[in-house]
Amino acid sequence: MTYIISAKCKDGVVIVSDKRIWDDTECTYTIEDKVFKPIKNVLISCSGFKGIIDMLKDETKNRLAESQTTKEKLDLIEDIIDELNKRYQPRLAPLFPRNLEPEEVELVECLVAIGEEQNVRLFKISRVGYREEITENKYGAIGSGEPCGRVFLKKPLEIVFENIIKEGKTSQITNIAHILAFSICMVSTLEVNLSVGGGFDVWYYFNGQDPREASDEENEQIEKDVSIDMDFIDLGQWYRHGKHQSKIELT
Repeated sequence: MTYIISAKCKDGVVIVSDKRIWDDTECTYTIEDKVFKPIKNVLISCSGFKGIIDMLKDETKNRLAESQTTKEKLDLIEDIIDELNKRYQPRLAPLFPRNLEPEEVELVECLVAIGEEQNVRLFKISRVGYREEITENKYGAIGSGEPCGRVFLKKPLEIVFENIIKEGKTSQITNIAHILAFSICMVSTLEVNLSVGGGFDVWYYFNGQDPREASDEENEQIEKDVSIDMDFIDLGQWYRHGKHQSKIELT
């Protein structure tokens, strides 16, 4: 369970995720990064069963190659998801409501960013292994926190993208990252979905560059911006207190 958001901008792609990994069997959680780079020009972020995601990580690292075309990479990721579904859906079906058939059990879904020379493309791959491209000035979100987070995300992003188009500006994905992080922090701070939390992880994939994780300085600035926004709606102190409490729990 998780909340991951990615946006396709004129100058690249940004992915922001929460960091809480929930264990339903033990009712506990750990703090881990949810975005990984199986090869140089591919970023993948996943929502679903942790064990299935770990297997997806291993398979993509072993089977993806930089020499493959974008279509070949996407076909392979879809095939890996399909293989995992066929193997584990019948075994995990008893954990879900009895009215679900094994093939209806949702195991994993992904957001995938792939670099092509001077452009980065963004795709959402559903739990059944179907891909859909996310075009410029659009976003995609996955995870159990998405329905709640949409309330804090959809309109602010629409306004920003509308202004970018209207003024003909080159979108700055560093600014978009702050809006995505705000949505994740709202879901976590208000505790509307307890599987979302642990702070956030930000990855930038600028056109024509290698993907990279946000620096400590960039993350600090995003946290300041999020806190200011929460102060505007009288939640800044609550957010900072919750963050402090989370750090105490993890030490």
